[in-house]
Amino acid sequence: MKAELNRKLHAAATALVGKERAHEMLHLTIEQAPFFKDSLSELSDKEAEALLEGFEKQIKIRGKQVNAALGEPGLLSEAQLKYINDMINELGWSENYVATVLKNRWQIYDKRVEKLSAYHAIKVIALLKERVERKRATLVEASILINSGIKPEATKNTI
Repeated sequence: MKAELNRKLHAAATALVGKERAHEMLHLTIEQAPFFKDSLSELSDKEAEALLEGFEKQIKIRGKQVNAALGEPGLLSEAQLKYINDMINELGWSENYVATVLKNRWQIYDKRVEKLSAYHAIKVIALLKERVERKRATLVEASILINSGIKPEATKNTI
């Protein structure tokens, strides 16, 4: 068996059972049908490739099971979606304005906020938090001015 196949087999076994048990798993596997070998070095290249293919299928299946258990990978969580929608509502932004911001800032062409990736959700939340804080500060400043008898500028756009 080629050294490259040996490395790939060890890497695949490590991905399946962890570094501590990978070598043991490999030896237990080759001792059983259909191989019946005492050592990895006794495997032919064809047998090693078949074993590697089986390991890779198991890794892929396990990855799908983990993703199914955790929800769709890479999409924003329900909590992130609620937080984003709450801030959008507080800002009074329309769906079209949100879509324009997403398109201009991050080249996201899907208007639906719920389809954001987790990465973009973090970026959108940071932007919205900044805008909400700015709006709240402006409202506090305006109420202080009104309470002190000074009329705030009506045309000043702070958002």
